[in-house]
Amino acid sequence: SSDYLTMIPRNGATNVLRMSNHTASGQEPVVDDATELSTGGEHHLVAVYDQNDLTGGANGSMNLYRDNTHVGTGAIHADMDLNNLASGGVSGVDDNIWLGRSQWPDALFDGMYNEFNIYDHALSAQEVADNFAAGPVPEPTSLLLLVSGSVLAMVFCRMRR
Repeated sequence: SSDYLTMIPRNGATNVLRMSNHTASGQEPVVDDATELSTGGEHHLVAVYDQNDLTGGANGSMNLYRDNTHVGTGAIHADMDLNNLASGGVSGVDDNIWLGRSQWPDALFDGMYNEFNIYDHALSAQEVADNFAAGPVPEPTSLLLLVSGSVLAMVFCRMRR
């Protein structure tokens, strides 16, 4: 009964990579990959939600990428407001923000994350390609958190070789 966004490596319905947006009304447009993710290796997964890109629908588009391949485009539901989610959702509480688990009885993620990013803009296909080509960032030597109003910035400091 709430709005949320998901990217699931192996969803319970079809066992493939899925991204979705779910509204309090119960509607959930999805984009599914055509094949299962292989295990035992690294994957570069990108979910882009963009309410300014109307190619997927009147309220915006979801674009899913796996290993620099565009998997598909879907609609953002007409009742979904990404600005509302950014401010803590309908209830103003953001207590269901997880990596590797869900609010359903799905299996826990059994893997590792090299890098996780949330951007303040919708990535273009070129930015996804550049990000894929660059690979994961090296292990940081320190992490600095900066908070200003409603913006949280994470700055990774790395030593150069």
